Amino acid sequence: MDWNFLQALFPQGGRWSAKLWARGAVGEGSDFIISAAGYIYSLVCAMFGVLIFFQRQRQAKIINLIMIIISWPSFLLSGTRNTFLAVSVPAYMTYIFTSRHKWWVKAGISVGIFFVFNYLMLIIINFRDSGILAYFEGNATINPEVKHNGLNMAEELFYINNFYEQKQLTLQYGLDYWAEAMNIIPRFILPDKPLIGYEYNALRAPASGINATIAAGFIGRGVMNFGPCLGPIAPAILLGVWAGFLARLWTQRVSILRLALFLVGLGITPNLGRDITLLVLWPMIFGYVIVRYLERLERRRLLKKFATQSYYFDNESHS
Repeated sequence: MDWNFLQALFPQGGRWSAKLWARGAVGEGSDFIISAAGYIYSLVCAMFGVLIFFQRQRQAKIINLIMIIISWPSFLLSGTRNTFLAVSVPAYMTYIFTSRHKWWVKAGISVGIFFVFNYLMLIIINFRDSGILAYFEGNATINPEVKHNGLNMAEELFYINNFYEQKQLTLQYGLDYWAEAMNIIPRFILPDKPLIGYEYNALRAPASGINATIAAGFIGRGVMNFGPCLGPIAPAILLGVWAGFLARLWTQRVSILRLALFLVGLGITPNLGRDITLLVLWPMIFGYVIVRYLERLERRRLLKKFATQSYYFDNESHS
């Protein structure tokens, strides 16, 4: 970023501008470090919105709120809806699950939050190719005719079926999911690492080639790999595994770390409708590793404390 802190925290120019953790569509060299840092950064920013509901000290809440004000705008101004939702939705989920407000208060606040999110999504759609600076300067306005159209997953499924009928798309037989599993290996170690959904990306955006990442939808990805009959079964199994993982975290909610991880996972679940991909789930994977590491440190601390207390107790008994 050439030390441009303003551009890093409040990116101008939309999704094509210089941003934190940006890299090419196909990673090279040490790009995996940049990607890993970006996913961990997203996890940390999402945790700001979760932990603020559990903090009791006023000073801690103020510091956390300042961190949200500093870090969240970059996700909104980056021009990608899914990353902003992944950071902000966990905070809403935390409020719904942990607040002691009456149900009708939660319902009223939820309606208000829906309209706020709807407006923010319109800002992203209107200015993601040009940047939002013109809006603040009064040279551009939000076009009310522009609509979200959801995440266009049904449309992608229509494209996939049409490509199959035209014999342009071949069954992957699970190779896309294999490419997802290989995504964890840096490309400098495995130069021939398969590209995720390359054939479909090339058909949908032939001018962009591998620079375009087209989300096929969680059903569409299954159809691409196993056909129209068996295809929907694959994402159903994956969603079942994901639901089981979240349910296990919920049963372990006595741990604040596990509860926070559950709430973050719940917040990014809607993005899985775009595609069941590690590109969405990496923050949770890194988060789970970090939580296990922190729990291990805590166990060591408690064992050391217990051993120290036992030593003093034995000495006092002998005395």
